[in-house]
Amino acid sequence: MGRVRTVRTSALALALLVSGGCAADGEGTISLRVSGEDGALAGYPNDEAAFADGWSVQFDQYLVAIGDLHVAATGGGTGARDEQLYIADLHAGEPDLDEIGPLAARRWDRVSFSMRAPTMDDDVVALDGVTSEDVARMTDGGFVYWIAGRATKGDREVTFAWGLDNPSVNRDCTNGFDGTSGLVVRNNTVTEGEITVHVEHLFWDTLGSEQTELRFDPIAGVADADGVVQWEALAEQQLANMQDADDEPLVDEMGVALVYNPGSLPLSNLQEFVLAATRTQAHLGGEGLCTIEPL
Repeated sequence: MGRVRTVRTSALALALLVSGGCAADGEGTISLRVSGEDGALAGYPNDEAAFADGWSVQFDQYLVAIGDLHVAATGGGTGARDEQLYIADLHAGEPDLDEIGPLAARRWDRVSFSMRAPTMDDDVVALDGVTSEDVARMTDGGFVYWIAGRATKGDREVTFAWGLDNPSVNRDCTNGFDGTSGLVVRNNTVTEGEITVHVEHLFWDTLGSEQTELRFDPIAGVADADGVVQWEALAEQQLANMQDADDEPLVDEMGVALVYNPGSLPLSNLQEFVLAATRTQAHLGGEGLCTIEPL
């Protein structure tokens, strides 16, 4: 594979292409990190979310691959383009991706990045807690995410370890920290930026709506005799005919047959649903939305 570096501090190098004509406004920097919030760190339930069907989930790893960072401005050229591919373990912490600068002090309203698997040609940066074995797994498997953990409900426990191949490019992101487009760099100031990964999307039951619940019953329903949920088994769980481990229909809290809602997407099974839901995980600054295009 390409060159792999382990990084334990911030202030990584970027190839900067600072736009001309803005120097009079001064310069500043952007300090960018990645976070999976409490969900990745401590699991569920937490203060923000809980499973509607009573399960608890803790992660052992939540690896993500992020690359192709591009900071630009409408009509103002490119401020920075980072060709590196970063792998972070969101369960291990909230590592710094990069310190970008100096940049002209202005609004950089076109921020984009990719969620994609590392390739043999990439300059891969392994952030805190990521091993060379992790990088090899992501590269060899073509994985954007490697997600491993365990779930419990009463005296039942199931485990899972999945590699997801659902690459996307996230363009023209709104910053959830202040509701504006992209990032604002101020003179002689470090602007804090964050790529926030909403790991709860992994367990959504509805796409394209804020009215969604977190559920694990359909996942547990395809666990094998050893209590392991294989990635391939998720394809056996049909969205319109959810079954439990005894091949009985799953019902919701009201006793109504459980049906997942894929919105406008032509999805038929739980594996397809999870791939689509997790493709929308990455945001800029908490809740900031991006235009997401599959790669």
